[in-house]
Amino acid sequence: MPKRTKAPIDVDGLRGRDLWNYLFGPHHEPALQLSSKNGFKTGSFPTMKGHGHVELLETKEEIVHDFLYLAETDFDVVKIVSFPMQAIYWIGDEVRTHIADVALGHRDGSITFVDVRRFGDIESSPGARERAHIRAEHYREQHGCTYVMHDETKVYPEPLFSNAKEMCDMARPQGRLAAYDSIRTAVLKMPLTMTIHQIMQASPANAMVWRYADEPPEADRILGEINPVYEIVLELAERGDLWIDESRAFALDTMVHFTEFTGVRRGSRFEQTFLRPHERPGEGR
Repeated sequence: MPKRTKAPIDVDGLRGRDLWNYLFGPHHEPALQLSSKNGFKTGSFPTMKGHGHVELLETKEEIVHDFLYLAETDFDVVKIVSFPMQAIYWIGDEVRTHIADVALGHRDGSITFVDVRRFGDIESSPGARERAHIRAEHYREQHGCTYVMHDETKVYPEPLFSNAKEMCDMARPQGRLAAYDSIRTAVLKMPLTMTIHQIMQASPANAMVWRYADEPPEADRILGEINPVYEIVLELAERGDLWIDESRAFALDTMVHFTEFTGVRRGSRFEQTFLRPHERPGEGR
């Protein structure tokens, strides 16, 4: 069995700003600790929406990991935590406990608790959907939040899933050459709306080249497997600076648009600017 944290925090009736600060504040600890011995396919997902700059979220199933690609690229989601808290609810005379896979903090200050399960696992577990319905009522009444249980139909629609996964892979803070900064600046100054192909053509640098140290510059060879402009466009889209239609497969004719957040500085409290005044830390009703 997975190991719970030392002592569950009393979260009964916690809601609004207090719940947000508890879940997404710097002192939050997952309510569940996983180990490779408990039978789960444990993994981790790197998120830019945790407590720090980059944080690894623990996942207990591959489908949960894959769902996080969608959450990470959803600009409406500004915070993500795994195993957010232990909730206590009743089914008839029986006391039940529940720890969701993840909690999502949205731009408007609302919170969604999410479990992600395989359809076959749900169908083979008697009463699973009924329990999920009761949990949804508990989270709504006790915490003013939404609870959902997703399966493959939510996680794997194509091309949405492949697009989200590609955006995450491109946007992660891996090694970036100085040229990437100049490309990023150039793209944000372009007269969008444009296609990805038009952006590539207008970019001051649209290819990566290589040569041996003892060769002259004219010996440069193009690295066809790396497309820096394409990577930057997806990175800016994942950040919310640009908008592209993720419901269609990405291609050279994909249209790229500016958003209301283009060029907005991402400070440590960036996500707080989207919350309603009564949801912001330090501001009461």
